[in-house]
Amino acid sequence: MALMDEFKSEREAVKQKSFREKVNYFVYYYKWHVIAAVAIFFLLFALVRETINSKELSIFGLFLNASSMTLDSPEEFEADFCEYAGIDTQKHAADFEHTFRMGPQMDSAGLEANQMIMVYLAAGDIDVMAMDTFNFNKYSYNSAYADLRNYLTEEELETYKDYLFYIDEGFLDEIERIKKGETLDYTIEYPDFADPASMENPIPVGINLKASPKFQEYYTYGKEEAYLGIVLNAPHPDICAKLLDFLFEK
Repeated sequence: MALMDEFKSEREAVKQKSFREKVNYFVYYYKWHVIAAVAIFFLLFALVRETINSKELSIFGLFLNASSMTLDSPEEFEADFCEYAGIDTQKHAADFEHTFRMGPQMDSAGLEANQMIMVYLAAGDIDVMAMDTFNFNKYSYNSAYADLRNYLTEEELETYKDYLFYIDEGFLDEIERIKKGETLDYTIEYPDFADPASMENPIPVGINLKASPKFQEYYTYGKEEAYLGIVLNAPHPDICAKLLDFLFEK
């Protein structure tokens, strides 16, 4: 029997079947085609919706180990900052991640957080980071933060002199020697970040968030002290400056 004759015979046979039998026939022969078509439709729908709803980030920040005051605090913080900074929320967005956790004893959550932070830094995707003292010190001496003198005037720095976090540029050489194995002493005793007078070349890289009542409206570090700094290769430095204005009420 020719292929066309076989097809016609099959079609005539289907016509003689009951409605239920026709449905069963269709499902048996075409169910995978239908499933594939539906899957493609929903994939295309998701891609189109993502394209329509996607917004360009005006600033991306990380508040490591921070807890929001309420469930709505993160969204309220972002909305209030966008309004303050004049960010058009129809086209742009501000995103501040606060769910990462990392303690002195590195567990799986800490390892994951550290990996993500390193990816953000390497890609140049992150603008600001707030951290507890231990972690801020660690990342500061890994050249993560920018010199705040590039963002604050001498008068403003003087205003926050009791809240500033300093690193000693001269100590960075010691860190490099340890990394290269040029010294067998792996015990790192960091300079006192609050005592710039004892440093060879002090650089202000962070501000204690206790100086920011605005931040404390939305987030808390509990009994821990935390510092905010601008990332060295921040992609949106102008918006970072506005964040400092917003947080510290300049």
